[in-house]
Order: sequence, then C-alpha cells, then structure tokens
Amino acid sequence: MWNRSKIWWSVHCLVAVWSIATMGHGLADDGSAEAPAPPADAVPAAAIVEPARGVVTAAEIERRRAELDDVQGLSPEVRAEITEQYTKAIERIETVAQLTAQLQALEAEASRAPDDIARLEQLASAPAEPRAEASAIPDEPEPLRAAHRDAEAASAEARRRLTTVTTEIERRTVRSRELPDLIAEIRGRLDHIGELLAVPPASGEPPELVAARRLRLQAARQHRVAELASLEQEGRTYAATERVLALERERAERVSNDTTRRLALLARAVAE
Repeated sequence: MWNRSKIWWSVHCLVAVWSIATMGHGLADDGSAEAPAPPADAVPAAAIVEPARGVVTAAEIERRRAELDDVQGLSPEVRAEITEQYTKAIERIETVAQLTAQLQALEAEASRAPDDIARLEQLASAPAEPRAEASAIPDEPEPLRAAHRDAEAASAEARRRLTTVTTEIERRTVRSRELPDLIAEIRGRLDHIGELLAVPPASGEPPELVAARRLRLQAARQHRVAELASLEQEGRTYAATERVLALERERAERVSNDTTRRLALLARAVAE
C-alpha cells in the first residue's frame, strides 16, 4: 500500500512554505521608505545606540522595548514610533522561525527522495495483483451490498488520492517557473536593506529611535535571508522529488483503475 501520509505532509508543508515565502512582497524595503540621501549634518553611525551584534532575537527586542519605559525626554509621538519599530521587528522574527521550520521540512523531503524512489520502483516492478475481475463477488444479498458500499468508498478514496498527486505535480510545475524571479526579487530586497542600514541617521534624531529602526531592519534582513534559503531549497526539493511524484501518480492511477473495475462488477451484481 502506498504511503498517503507522506504525500499529504508534503502538500501541506509546501503550500505553507509558499504562503509564508510570499508574505511582505508588497513592501519595497520591508516596511520602510526609500533610502534617503544622507544629510550633510548627519550623526556619525558610531554615535548611535547600536543593537546587539549577531542574530536578532525576540528576547532582545522585548528587552529593548521594556527599557524604553526608563528613557526620559521622548515625546509621545517618538515613543509610539519606537514601539511600532519594535512591533514590526517582532513580527519579522516570528516569521523567520516559521520559515526555518519550513526549510527543515523541505530538506527532510529531499533527503527521503532516494528511498522513496527505490520503494516505489520496487512496488511498480512487483508481480501484478489479481485483477478486480478475479475478486470474489458475494452471492448473498447483504454481503453483496456491503461489498458494494466498500467498493464505492475505496473508489472514491483512490480518485481523491490521484487528484491530490496530480494537483501537486501541476502546482510544482508552475511554482518552479516562478522561483527564479522570486529569488532574484529577494536578493534585490536584501541589497536594499543593506543600503538602508548604511545610511547615517539624520542630525537630532533620538538615538533610541535610530536604534529601534536599525533593529527592525536587521530583523527584516534575517527574514529575507530565511526566505531566500527557503525558496532556494524549494527548487532543490522539487528537482529531487520529481521522480517520486511521477511514480506516486502511476501507482495512484493503477489503484484507481482497479477500484473502478471492482465497483463496476459489484454494481452489476447488485442490479441483477
């Protein structure tokens, strides 16, 4: 019997990957405006309060947001803007965690491909099972009706499996054509975030606001890096599993044909 759970897991994970990977594509630079030209009297970058080096974490963002309560001299408007920057940073970091999980699912699917291909090829080359015509047809009315109900359910399930695999193959074919452009787009967004991070802050801007904005941009960069890794792995996984899905569809077609023949025989028997 073929492994339906693996197909459903793959479909579920990859649709989720596509949904997450396309989040935020309407934003030119992850929510910020176009990078302004550095003002002549800009504050040197070394003079601002820099976020911690390395990977931005939700804990780091929450700590800085809590520290804001102890900062004096900020207007309500500036304080609200800083809070918004931290909120957006948290959202990006949460999405990074989701993308990382999806990346791992894609990698696991690709790593299973050789074993899946061997298993399915072995099943395909095994001696054919007795055809539906050779299966026993009950003589008594009640067992006959029960067998007919079972055949209806089996036929419907086989058609559903075949539709699932066929739909996933078609989706991956379309998605594979889209991936190169999506990857190029994300690379461009990463470049733009780097440009924004290189722009010195304007003179007179509160260092707390500058630090919050830079922290959001760093979180946005982590999001785009994770998104890029997921998209690239998606392409590799599709290539590695193309044969798997082709074999799954062949097997699904055989099962569907067999259950359809069995149902037809039982339907004629019930009608007689």
